[in-house]
Amino acid sequence: MSIVAKFGGTSLADAARIQHVVRVIRSDPTRTCVVVSAPGKRYADDTKITDLLEGWVNASENQRESIFEEIRIRFIEIVKVLGLSLDIDELFDNILKKAKRLKWNKKLLFHFMRSRGEWLNAQIVAAACDFEFVDAADFISFTWRGQFDMHRTIRRADKLHLSEKAKNGIVVPGFYGRTPWRTVCSFSRGGSDITGTIVAVLVNADEYENWTDVEGVLQADPRIVSDAKKIDEMTYAELRELTFMGASVFHQDAAAFVWKAGIPTHIRCTMTPGKAGTLVVSSLDGTPGTITGIAGKNGFTVLTLEKYGVDEEIGFLYRLAGVFKELGISIDHAPGTVDTMSVVIDSEQFRQKRKEILKRIQRRCEPDKIRVLEDVTLICTVGLGMKNIPGMAGRLMSAVGRAGVSIELINQGASEINIVIGVQKEDGDRAIRAINDEFFPG
Repeated sequence: MSIVAKFGGTSLADAARIQHVVRVIRSDPTRTCVVVSAPGKRYADDTKITDLLEGWVNASENQRESIFEEIRIRFIEIVKVLGLSLDIDELFDNILKKAKRLKWNKKLLFHFMRSRGEWLNAQIVAAACDFEFVDAADFISFTWRGQFDMHRTIRRADKLHLSEKAKNGIVVPGFYGRTPWRTVCSFSRGGSDITGTIVAVLVNADEYENWTDVEGVLQADPRIVSDAKKIDEMTYAELRELTFMGASVFHQDAAAFVWKAGIPTHIRCTMTPGKAGTLVVSSLDGTPGTITGIAGKNGFTVLTLEKYGVDEEIGFLYRLAGVFKELGISIDHAPGTVDTMSVVIDSEQFRQKRKEILKRIQRRCEPDKIRVLEDVTLICTVGLGMKNIPGMAGRLMSAVGRAGVSIELINQGASEINIVIGVQKEDGDRAIRAINDEFFPG
């Protein structure tokens, strides 16, 4: 049995929490491979180390000095309390020297600096656990365009004998890797989750643990549904739907690697290590007529094109999608009827290119009318138990209607494990509570 354990920034925010994490690691001898984030917030008004590092890149020279000193003091305090012999000043000198060599390219500097919190923290945790520090840059690989390269990562990990090292105890910094030019490249924020799942695949782990500040995946956002319950077990397909639509406990791009490899993920709370969290597996038999969870996400715009006989017009959807492809805008959903076609896109992207989008749609698709609905919240209801069960969408819409909320759009995927509705932003929380009360009564 081998476990890869990833610990998030909140779990590693200060020396006391790192000491607790070390105890968690040592409590199970199969936890010999650890992936860590940079220190997060110690209290509500605190600033994450990664935010400070990103701010340093955009700051003036005078501001940079004070920001760097603030970061340095935090790490010195951690090392001092832990009683480690790490030379933090030497590590920070190393960072500054490399940063100076990158000052000619702000993008390269940004990727390098924002990753240093993980780089430092991994060395601290490794020393505290008496494990080997293995730099993610030595095997996590990106293409020169900044895309993750799994094939090259596997080759470099094999050359490094990562699997063998993992048997004896290693700590890997999350969030970043290296390009063929030997420059640092980082994932999107929260990308340590991605590193963790990649490492789990590389060392052929039996289980991947994602340690965070909540006791697993909840059925709904507890800020909206105060008594939301923990989901004990779910599939990767369900998790993907919920994380894509705003559930923040797990990075939306992290599941793919362990899902494909058939490695289960256990999402657990660092503060209550004796309790089981949410176990995520490749397949389950859902209980008919039930849902697994609900997630909502704000900030969408719905464009509805009206045109007689649009469902019979060959190439209409191709031309419409082409407009957004040319402008570099992703389409989130595209429901339609006999005479209408709607597209759901990010509101910020729409606002930036509104005139050009509408002009190109009018020229390419020649709709009779274009309706624009902004400030839409998408709500995704997910569950294997909905598959092949008639009336689930009807129950959902009736519940939302009884709450006095108007549904602007509805879309159900062919897999039948999710139903997405769109409502006005001000109605979003009310709609989520209504769905929760319908499917999770009492």
